[in-house]
Amino acid sequence: MPLLPEHVSVLLIEDDLIDEMATLREVERNGLPYRVQVARSVAEARKLLAGHAFDVILADYRLTDGTSFDLMEDFADDLVILITGAWDEVAAADALRLGVHDYLIKDADRKYLKLLSYRVETALRQRRTERRLRESEARLQAILDNAPASISAHDLSGRLILSNRHHADLAASTAYTEASTATDPRDVTLRAPVECEEALTHHDGSQHTYLTVRFPMPDAEGRNHAIGAISVDITARKQAEQQIRNLAYFDPLTGLPNRRMLLDRLTQAFATSARHGGHGAVFFIDLDHFKALNDTLGHDHGDLLLMDVARRLLACVRGEDTVARIGGDEFVVMAVSLASDEKGAAAQAALVGEKILKAISQPYLLGDHPHRQTPSIGVSLFHGRELALGDVIKRADIAMYQAKAAGRGTLRFFDPDMQHALNSRQALEADLRVAIDAGQFRLHFQGQIDAQRGVVGAEALLRWHHPERGVLRPEHFMALAEQNGLIVPIGQWVMAAACAQLGLWAADPRSAHLRLAVNVSTRQFRQAGFVEQVTKALRDHGAEPGRLRLELREGLIQDNPKDTLASMSALKALGVGFAMDDFGMGYSSLSSLKRLPLDQIKIAQTLIPRLASDPHDAAVVKTIIGIGRDLGLAVIASGVETALQRDSLSELGCSLCQGYLFGQPAPLTEFEGLLGSALYAAPPVSGLSLLGH
Repeated sequence: MPLLPEHVSVLLIEDDLIDEMATLREVERNGLPYRVQVARSVAEARKLLAGHAFDVILADYRLTDGTSFDLMEDFADDLVILITGAWDEVAAADALRLGVHDYLIKDADRKYLKLLSYRVETALRQRRTERRLRESEARLQAILDNAPASISAHDLSGRLILSNRHHADLAASTAYTEASTATDPRDVTLRAPVECEEALTHHDGSQHTYLTVRFPMPDAEGRNHAIGAISVDITARKQAEQQIRNLAYFDPLTGLPNRRMLLDRLTQAFATSARHGGHGAVFFIDLDHFKALNDTLGHDHGDLLLMDVARRLLACVRGEDTVARIGGDEFVVMAVSLASDEKGAAAQAALVGEKILKAISQPYLLGDHPHRQTPSIGVSLFHGRELALGDVIKRADIAMYQAKAAGRGTLRFFDPDMQHALNSRQALEADLRVAIDAGQFRLHFQGQIDAQRGVVGAEALLRWHHPERGVLRPEHFMALAEQNGLIVPIGQWVMAAACAQLGLWAADPRSAHLRLAVNVSTRQFRQAGFVEQVTKALRDHGAEPGRLRLELREGLIQDNPKDTLASMSALKALGVGFAMDDFGMGYSSLSSLKRLPLDQIKIAQTLIPRLASDPHDAAVVKTIIGIGRDLGLAVIASGVETALQRDSLSELGCSLCQGYLFGQPAPLTEFEGLLGSALYAAPPVSGLSLLGH
């Protein structure tokens, strides 16, 4: 490639004729391919520049009508070499700053002309290189702007040094600012490309996902001087992947996981169960007579039913559980994180199964057609990896067919023992629902004895006189009543019966002075209208409010203290008393005790058995008694079984006791028969009674 073009168009601006001739001779002598035009003034040069384009301009600094500086605007982007005398070297340097490419210093012997061809050739070569560089940059920018990606680069201070059109568009359409793409401090040590996915929200609200690759851009010495980034919008690809995943793992009709996804989650549940020890349960659900629906109303109505069943199943479970449709009218629910003991897990699974059974059995409206549907449900528990995946589902499937054989619309456990326990629980619940109306509940009474005055009150304790199982204590049925909500009507019956008994006792001089303590469950106390129910029970039976004492657990008092205080204050205004039950086993603070309208605290039974032998229990009891004394509260000890325990309590300052030492809870007639007996009289113990209640 030649160093110079075939012809070089030169404008020589020179007002000295001798210098002009010398320059032209030098060009001719060296055979340079120059086509030279001459201007001898600023005015002539301006005319030539206006009508011609020159490759090189050789301009003398001083002219007859000015200086070459006067032509700077006319030179524009031309290649200019300034020729000046030695005394104008400072001006020549200024010219370089103004855009002149090079300059030559005239000397008396005109030796500077020997450098002329070299300087022109060098300038032309540099200009050609610059032009090629600009063309290369333009081609590169065109490639970058037409690449289907956002491309940018930042120096290590975070300044944007390169970007393409897509990067600018992305910054304009999102919160994707220059600051958000600036280099991370860790990028300084980046040695290889790093790939990541970024989620961005466009200004129109649409969500887009970008695959971004960051890579180091080394300088000539191999040190990172910038970080490049290429971001490609992969939203469509991600959506396609999600669609493929949905087809592979989800049921297209209901949107529920399919069998493949169910097995995957079941595998995870096995691992979690093995790690943490909890049980899980698989419910196999088949819709009874589903084929008849399809045959009579058509598959479109069948699909409506399946979608509605899916929604109802999802409403029955927690977020960590799984509801799947594995084909046709068959659904599987997997419940996790159940109790670690098998019986407890079975009871929890039974509650979930009954909830599902009830939900699916509710009426449907399929289009304009009302419909009734029942499911047959089989349940199988799993624990760790004791069973294979397929075996767990197979067992639930077998249990489901047992449910169908039992008449459909019911639930069966695979394990015979668990099935028996479920049957017993269901039978007990059925019996419990009719116990109130059947008059099977009774109140038994246990006396509360003061060391100085004998019997001063009693606690009403519930007993269920079951026609087949005999007399059942609360621990045999109250947990079930809490779970199914029967605790509320049972509690209302107890309150009414207690108030009725207080009304009857008021007419008998032997019992008119007695207070009656009634335990109130958290659920009953929290029920709307509880204050009104108690008020009505007292009024209906003519009971004196001051003779009724409601025993509350510490947990109830701690939860939602504002509402608790409001209800207690309303009843306290009527004269109803309050006791904190099992005090010493919870976390009541002294400040809460001061705020609440309590009359009494009851020492937890668990602190009494070792009272005489364990100094720690004795210290706790002594502290409780001291708290009661300081706050002006009566203190009663329950679970007192021996005279030694009674005497120890008396020595510590507690004179009010309740327990087997004074008799077990007894039916009404038996309890009333003990009034005035030696058992309920003031016992001969020493010690000062600190409590006058």
